[in-house]
Parts: sequence; structure tokens; C-alpha cells
Amino acid sequence: MMYVGITGYGKHLLAQPAHAAGFCCGGGDVRDPEVEKFYTSRKWRKCRDAFANSRGWLCERCLEHDVINAGNNDRNSPDYNPIECHHKIRLTAENVNDASVSLNWNNLELLCQRCHEEEHGKRRQRTDEDGHVHL
Repeated sequence: MMYVGITGYGKHLLAQPAHAAGFCCGGGDVRDPEVEKFYTSRKWRKCRDAFANSRGWLCERCLEHDVINAGNNDRNSPDYNPIECHHKIRLTAENVNDASVSLNWNNLELLCQRCHEEEHGKRRQRTDEDGHVHL
């Protein structure tokens, strides 16, 4: 098992707010005002933090590759890589008020920013010849 970027533990590792910066489920696209409003809501923050706590604040994709990655929330670090909460089904004006989509833990995945960017096609995943992910 490999350990990467462990700088602390707890809610401070989540980018605040990652979604306002365009890192969650919008791929940087302009989103509906209702979706933006949801991502700043108390109900979302409570859900997101409880979900992250349940996952130990570790990137789930990195764990699939035996890498323990608690992220790095230091914006001044060259290794800046905060933990973010990803909606598998992208939120839209049509589904954002449906709690079975927007607040359902089965629709969430905890990712480091690098994995989240890869999910949205912003970054190409680097692997070595053995298939190990390079962060």
C-alpha cells in the first residue's frame, strides 16, 4: 500500500467549496443557478461531510489502486490535491431537488482533485507498465 499527500484528517481536507470552483459534476461548465444554489446549501454540506467521514476522507479511486490518498489542502503546495465529493449522475435543474439523486450516497464518490479532473476528462491518468497510478 502506498501513502500519498497525507496532510491532516477531517473536514478541512475537502475543498471549500469545490463545486463553486467548477470541480464537481459540471466539468467547469456554466451550471444552472438552482444547481449552484444546491452546492452552497446546508443540506448538501451536511450530506457531503457525513459521506466523506464514512469514507475516512480518502480518495476512493486511489484506494482501488492500493494508494491511500488523504489529499493535500495546502494551496501553496506544488502537490495541492484536495478531496472532493463527486456526483456519479450529474446534477441538473431537473434532478437537483430530487434527494434520491442529489443527496443519495449511492450516487456519491469521494475523489481527490486529480481523480475528479480525470473523471471529467480534464486530466489524463498516468500509469506505469504495471498499471500503477502516478499522482
